[in-house]
Amino acid sequence: MRFIAMLLLAVVFAGCATVGYSNRGGKKIIEVSNSGWYLFNIIPLVSGNPDKLNSCSPIFFSKTATLENNIKILNDVVSRAGASGVMTLKSSWDDESMFVILCKRHVIHTSAELVFDKSIKQGSNRNAN
Repeated sequence: MRFIAMLLLAVVFAGCATVGYSNRGGKKIIEVSNSGWYLFNIIPLVSGNPDKLNSCSPIFFSKTATLENNIKILNDVVSRAGASGVMTLKSSWDDESMFVILCKRHVIHTSAELVFDKSIKQGSNRNAN
């Protein structure tokens, strides 16, 4: 019974995909997090929905807590914000275990500074050619 109660709590606090903004030293920083629960660290149970950010709308039995999805979310937010690109892109992840190895929660964090100066983007493209 206790296992079922803990599993229900895990579903309630299940994976979610979130986007947050902050200002640090006059720079606009975007922070993306996506989390998911896995059985035996292999079988995905529930993950955040990258298409419905900042809401409790998990996806069951699908692995969506990936770095690729975080970058996709970041690119979508950059284009919606009208930014010309990003600087200082950083990613990290946290793992939490429940019931020793039975359930594991992965959280992937990605952050970047939004760049609004078009000359930086154009200048970097000229140097790349």
